[in-house]
Amino acid sequence: QYYSDIVGGTLTDFVNGNFEAMMNAANWRMVFYNNSEFGTPDRWEWERGTNPHFVMLNSDVALVRDLSGLIDDEDGQVSQCQFTCNRNGGTGCPKPRCPHAAETFDIAAEYKHDNAKFLQDFQSAFTKMLEAGSDTDAGCSVPPCPIPGTFPTASPTLPQPSGSPTLPQPSSSPTPNPTKAPASAIVSEQEYDAIDADIAALSAAFGNDDGSRAHFLGGIVRLVAHDFMDFDINNDSIPMGSDGCIDMDHADNSGLPQDVWCDDGCPLTDVYNNGFSHISKADFWIAAANAVIRIASNNALDLKDSYVSGRVDAESCVGQGSRLPAASGCDAVEGVFVDRMGLTRTDAVALLGAHTIGRGNQDFSGHNGIWVDTEAQSVVFDKRYYEEFFRRAWIPRNQGTAIQDWTWGGNNNGSPRFFLNVDMCLLFDIEATFPCCTDTSQGTACDRNGQVLRNTPCASYPAGSPRLEAANAVDLFSDRRPGGGFGNDNTPFYNAFASAWGKATTNGLSNLQPLVPSPTSSPTILSSTPPTLPQPSASPTLPQPSASPTLPQPSSSPTPNKMQPGVGTDGSLSPTGSPTSGPSHPPTPDPTRSPTIGPSHPPTPDPTNSSPPPTPNPTGPPTISSGCEDVASFRHNGKTRTCQWVIDQDRCRGFAHLCPVSCNACVV
Repeated sequence: QYYSDIVGGTLTDFVNGNFEAMMNAANWRMVFYNNSEFGTPDRWEWERGTNPHFVMLNSDVALVRDLSGLIDDEDGQVSQCQFTCNRNGGTGCPKPRCPHAAETFDIAAEYKHDNAKFLQDFQSAFTKMLEAGSDTDAGCSVPPCPIPGTFPTASPTLPQPSGSPTLPQPSSSPTPNPTKAPASAIVSEQEYDAIDADIAALSAAFGNDDGSRAHFLGGIVRLVAHDFMDFDINNDSIPMGSDGCIDMDHADNSGLPQDVWCDDGCPLTDVYNNGFSHISKADFWIAAANAVIRIASNNALDLKDSYVSGRVDAESCVGQGSRLPAASGCDAVEGVFVDRMGLTRTDAVALLGAHTIGRGNQDFSGHNGIWVDTEAQSVVFDKRYYEEFFRRAWIPRNQGTAIQDWTWGGNNNGSPRFFLNVDMCLLFDIEATFPCCTDTSQGTACDRNGQVLRNTPCASYPAGSPRLEAANAVDLFSDRRPGGGFGNDNTPFYNAFASAWGKATTNGLSNLQPLVPSPTSSPTILSSTPPTLPQPSASPTLPQPSASPTLPQPSSSPTPNKMQPGVGTDGSLSPTGSPTSGPSHPPTPDPTRSPTIGPSHPPTPDPTNSSPPPTPNPTGPPTISSGCEDVASFRHNGKTRTCQWVIDQDRCRGFAHLCPVSCNACVV
């Protein structure tokens, strides 16, 4: 976040080397402080905002602006230039824009978009700092190890322990019914895999009922989102966040499917109570949602490597629901994700991409439908959500009611499609023009539900609007092609989602720990005891397995057993076998477990036939043609770069798409 405050632009701007966009960061200004009453020197500093109030020092600003010869040695004032000037390439303001810091600007820009790279480099630099001045080859193995020529070599006097330390004796009558500490156990790799396997088995039990599967899988992801979206970086006393506490009675939590998690008798609750109640609900929910994302992305996005645990559940969360984003528009999105959670607009767009899986249910939120084209697509976690912005002529639905949303004006084929205002405003300025149609080129598709909107296009955000970052992210994640249609590349979305998900699920927390590794010998995989899967009173229908999913023992080549769907006596789909046949995938972990990026389904053709459908993705491993090759050179921040520069600067994470050979990114 620190680098986002001093470097402007979006991920697209960074990749394309859009120098002016990256120089157009927050408007920092110099402010003078008279410190005479404190007996300390007067000082100038860089500030922005009032509530909250942000401060930078010259040493911070100097990472992105070259202040050489521009700082007053007396009080630190920079009077000859200003931080930001958006006119005439930085020269059309009362003071010119301070020049960019050529040695460090690119590094700060990269850290803004690549948190893993920042953490890696920070660890390296911090280690060097701690070891500076020490002689690591001096042979000293028992501390304290003196630094030769700097400190006296005499050993300090250390306190001697007593011969027999006195241990406290337990009382004869222990306190009855002591208060139970909140669950905060660290999750082991075996437990994580067992949770994953249980979710996979429950998902498989739905057979061909994609509508109910979408309701179940999407409900788990939204449960986690509603838990972390109440975080407030500005509230030190009650920050909330991922604490396993949700006010289910609050109206803004009504969209959560309360037949997935409830006090008793819901499938996810039963899995937790029967096998994992020794860990916190917050840790369990996130592990379960990670399983959903892995399953629904067909193993393309596996978040196991980045999973951490040790969260403590809150006993109460009064006011939790009031912190969630209302369905009204982008003010709600910005208030929650940007102002209170401290995320970027790109992070917010990535997290809302989770709408690609699951559905809105009239019995819970009042909104009815799916965010994608078909129910089969609503159980796939990929970039299809972003494609829908451009594929449809979206028009308002339920105007004048509390559940006003958007729907496609064309034939829905029995599968209602909808977007919320918080979705639509990521790309369109619906506050400037309403009601409107998002694609008036589709003509009569805009004239439905008693509305004639073919001549009323929804407005786009003007140049300079901070909301352009979100609009650009939608376009980037959709992989929309200039000539029409969409590509198959989920990489930008998956990378951005993994980053935003990691931030959101760890916000405000410390001392979280990675998975405890499994023993090297073949362990017995943990499993929960039988979850009870009730039939809710309203649709969708959740399955009734006869027993607990029994997980297979790991072997060198485990073969998963798949459940075969059958037709019940009432005509509904039900599994013919019990979930004891095992999950639909082997629970053994991926050897690399880094988020493997790849498309999980071929995008379907544009329903308007305005562009040719993309080439379907093969079912086998992703391939790149033999033409995979590095570019000869490219422009970045106004400079010509080569792939050798990418290797020398260790920047494959940002430029592998340009240098796939040098970065070993060609998939055979």
